[in-house]
Amino acid sequence: MPSHSKTTRLVAGAVGVFLFATNCVFAYSVENNIWAERRKARDRRSFLALSPSAPLRVSVQSLGAQFPSPRKIVPSLSQAVVCSVPKRFLVDHAALLASLSPAHGTIRQVSFSSPSSLLSPVVIHIQDVHQNLDAQKNIGHMVGSLVNAQQAGLIALEGTWGEIKLQPFRDFPNRKAVEQSADYLLRENDISGPIHAALIGTGPLPPLIGVDDPYHYNANVDAYRQSVPRLESIKKELANQQIILNQEKFRVFSEELKAFDSSVESYRAGRSSLGDYVQAVTAPALRLSIPASVQTFHKAIALEKTLNFQKVESERAALINLLVQKLAQPEINELTAQSVAYRSGEVSYADFYKFLQTLCSRHGISLQSFPVMNEYVRYVLLADGIDAETLLDDLLSYERSVYSRLAKTPEMRAVMDKSRSAYLTS
Repeated sequence: MPSHSKTTRLVAGAVGVFLFATNCVFAYSVENNIWAERRKARDRRSFLALSPSAPLRVSVQSLGAQFPSPRKIVPSLSQAVVCSVPKRFLVDHAALLASLSPAHGTIRQVSFSSPSSLLSPVVIHIQDVHQNLDAQKNIGHMVGSLVNAQQAGLIALEGTWGEIKLQPFRDFPNRKAVEQSADYLLRENDISGPIHAALIGTGPLPPLIGVDDPYHYNANVDAYRQSVPRLESIKKELANQQIILNQEKFRVFSEELKAFDSSVESYRAGRSSLGDYVQAVTAPALRLSIPASVQTFHKAIALEKTLNFQKVESERAALINLLVQKLAQPEINELTAQSVAYRSGEVSYADFYKFLQTLCSRHGISLQSFPVMNEYVRYVLLADGIDAETLLDDLLSYERSVYSRLAKTPEMRAVMDKSRSAYLTS
């Protein structure tokens, strides 16, 4: 470890893994996905898509050992991302994409260099969630997968500078000692996920390079240290300002603006859900054009509310039973492998149900005969087409448009601007 290993242990930043081919961006988001909220909103129980029929009544662990990794219907990309890239990209980078498991992150965007060339390096940017153990574990799994698949030519870390020499730890014969030490340091937030992955792995390790600038890094640390002692006093000051601001809102805002602002503030404070917020933002009849992403989200929520998930499970079991009777043994093996991968997160909801649709169509089984299941498939595919980043950006823009339309006087607009500033400051 270099002399500045202290900062290395504090690394919790974005990880760039430099590989071969055109430019793409991989962004990790752990449980911040908007659909985590939707999943919690309903009792999904177990969605392992296997029927209780005798031929397939096997434990998940034994299935994992019994069947090979499933054939991916598409690489680990959402349908929105798949549609945004040239088909050749999926072919040229199949090995790279296969090592990016959806169980550990979400590919949110792919960008290309100009001009694009197969000789250009691929840059994978992994967005970090600082000091979050689950996030760091997933980031570590992702980096480890890339290294094991020999898809990583360089790993670049923020939080330090210069080369980080960890190969001796990978070559150390007592692997249990290294793994236990690395696990402890990760739990204590003393190392990041990528460093953990580098320590517990074996074999050749690509170069690990700290890419922070020491001057700016230390300036940032100093600014943080100076601000911490003032935190509590600033919080109290902001709370007092919020009381005064609420009084101004009550005096100045119209009834319609008060109701709208109350809904927005409730969402910002975590008292209402994203679905409630979307409903509130789009409720005022202002003849504003609602963004396509927001409309799609609306449709998905509306469809979700009509679904009976117990009936979905019942119809799915019946569908699988019928399907298995028509399948040859290799197809049964593939269905089982896809089911296990779906349960473990290696294959997404949408990818699994696309596979199931194709299998049904190939054997003359119409999903129309299973109406609740068919609606669920439509719901899953609709949800998969929503890009969370685009949705949230569109919602923010639309929210501002509504505020601007409802704040009809200069005084209302002045209070609205102060409210926005207070929110951003807090």
